[in-house]
Amino acid sequence: MANKTLNRRQWIKNSALATGSLALVSGTLSNAFGKSSPPLVKYVSTTETMSGEMIRRQAMADVKARLSANENPFGPSKKAKKALIEAIDKSYQYPMRTLQTLTEKIATYEELKVENVMLGAGSGPLLQAAVAHFGKMGGNLVSGDPTYGNIPNDMTEYFKTSWKQVPLTTDYKLDLDAMEKAIDDKTVLMYVCNPNNPTGTTVDAVKLKAFCERVSKKVPVFVD
Repeated sequence: MANKTLNRRQWIKNSALATGSLALVSGTLSNAFGKSSPPLVKYVSTTETMSGEMIRRQAMADVKARLSANENPFGPSKKAKKALIEAIDKSYQYPMRTLQTLTEKIATYEELKVENVMLGAGSGPLLQAAVAHFGKMGGNLVSGDPTYGNIPNDMTEYFKTSWKQVPLTTDYKLDLDAMEKAIDDKTVLMYVCNPNNPTGTTVDAVKLKAFCERVSKKVPVFVD
């Protein structure tokens, strides 16, 4: 039998149907967004996944890491490996207290209130939460172009949000000044991917901080 590769959407859909949890979670979202909200499975990223074998066939022989998958060619650091080993003895426990402690430390370090810190198992759930929250508002989203498409694509595909795509600069960086000028009274979100994907370029940290402080007074700014 030939090997079959499930994409992320199919896996989650199948898992949800198998456990009977789809109706429960979908009902919760329906209560939040109204009966006209799209099915839960549509909130899942449509990014297709490839098996390691498929990637090896398409990659050069001396490939060290799949950068498209954000792989680090150097692997985990020695400190990270040590921490993993030390955590094994308590790996059977749910990390409720650990997560609370981490949240408190992040809030203290960033000088924020604890309720303003949200943790996720990877960026996917947080990106999808932003899609669900801001997408239901309609209006438009402003971002650079090209950029990482998770939030822009899902907000335009599953909600009535339009996408104002601002071209990059001549050196392939986000044009923050032009992005700010693109804001209008219907803008619901400013999306900034830094480093940008797929160009890998970054914007000046000082300029980005000033941009966030200034623009966030007009519309929410999502820095990915």
